[in-house]
Amino acid sequence: DCSITVKSVSDSIRAVELLAKDFGAKLEQSQSQGKYNSATVTVRVPVARFDEFLKALPKIGLVTGKNITATNVSDEYRDLSSRLESAVKVRERLNALLKKEISVAGRIAILKEIDRINSKIAAVKARLDYLKNLADLSTVRISLYAERTDSTHGYIRSPFGWISSLDPKSRSVRTEASFEAAAPQGYFSLEKD
Repeated sequence: DCSITVKSVSDSIRAVELLAKDFGAKLEQSQSQGKYNSATVTVRVPVARFDEFLKALPKIGLVTGKNITATNVSDEYRDLSSRLESAVKVRERLNALLKKEISVAGRIAILKEIDRINSKIAAVKARLDYLKNLADLSTVRISLYAERTDSTHGYIRSPFGWISSLDPKSRSVRTEASFEAAAPQGYFSLEKD
């Protein structure tokens, strides 16, 4: 998981896509929130190029956070490989029994068991493929955030000369030097009231 502050989130999404392509990585998912104030891009990077990919991330923007976690799938992979081998042997024995069985009820029972074992084998193979994919490709989730820019407010020039002469950074009229102001035509002064 990486957090990166960027000038333009939409441009940075494209930059991440190009970077992923350069490293032989796969773009898995891209989500943006708001009007490109932030986005999350998930990339699957070949394990051999993982460190190199992380070192290239500052090209996109300022990396403000990084969290690396690893999951060891070796034990589960070995366990599943052993289960698969065992299930294949059971299926072979059931097929041999099926050839010898004469009764219809017996054949049906064996076929049901073969079907159950085939489902188990398919599930184990799918999980093994998933674990192999996890081991071959690292998942990098990149959160892009638009940098906050200081906004300057433009001031509309006042029709009153004395107001226009004030410093817009000043918080009070009282800190300014004394001034004389005549009420413009159509206005009146409440100063004496």
